[in-house]
Amino acid sequence: MEAVRSDGEAKVYNGFLGTHRHTVDAKGRLVMPAKYRGRLAGGVVITHSPDRCLHVYTAEGFEAQHAELVSGSQKSRDFRLQSRGLMGLAEDQELDTAGRIMLPPGMRAEVGIERDVVIVGVGPYMEVWDARRWPEEETRAKAALQQYQDEPGEEEA
Repeated sequence: MEAVRSDGEAKVYNGFLGTHRHTVDAKGRLVMPAKYRGRLAGGVVITHSPDRCLHVYTAEGFEAQHAELVSGSQKSRDFRLQSRGLMGLAEDQELDTAGRIMLPPGMRAEVGIERDVVIVGVGPYMEVWDARRWPEEETRAKAALQQYQDEPGEEEA
């Protein structure tokens, strides 16, 4: 089934794809990729990643992430720690009229984002990487994909 964008044009995949180079302005605002602004119009949730980048979810995407997390037992210490990590360190933002979101200063500092960033589509969410750190991570991602593609499939085993 083919998805349709808000401008009426068809597209193949409804998740976030590709890499987009952008700049964080002096006030900490980041222009979101134009092709995704319609989907982000309801606001976004920004949270930390253990990979030293930021995750940007649609509100619906974050709800799904939260639902997956809360399927665990609240009696579990790991569950409570994970909940604090996901919910306690997240912030919601709305796009301004120029299609920008504010990246909170503490979050930017923690992952080393200063000015130039790479926004990477990862399906249900986007990652925001400091542009200086992205090439190393991109190399690791390509190596992981190559390893996955080189593993024998069921028909070869």
